[in-house]
Amino acid sequence: MSLVIAHARDDIGFMVGDTLLSHEHFQLRDDIGPVNGEFHSLKIQVLDGATAVAFAGHFQTAYRSICDLYAALKCTPGLDPVQWIGDRQGLEQCEFLVLLNEPRRKQ
Repeated sequence: MSLVIAHARDDIGFMVGDTLLSHEHFQLRDDIGPVNGEFHSLKIQVLDGATAVAFAGHFQTAYRSICDLYAALKCTPGLDPVQWIGDRQGLEQCEFLVLLNEPRRKQ
């Protein structure tokens, strides 16, 4: 289970989340993690000044996807990260929360 809270306003955005990895890999192998016997990782990645992505679920798949999204945003700055994640195949075991802190577009 992951806990992430996000908030965005015109002038600021923030995300706060837990770090505990509870993936089945760690439970099945009886691995001892480096932090009180458990494994932890940042579940929120800040990709640029306007975009942060939090993830839950299968760690390796989610993290690899966020790395790929970061590379795509560098090549195509106007890319919609929510659409990019939604269009990506193989993310059934993952959940994402995207925080976009951009100026509001005129309607």
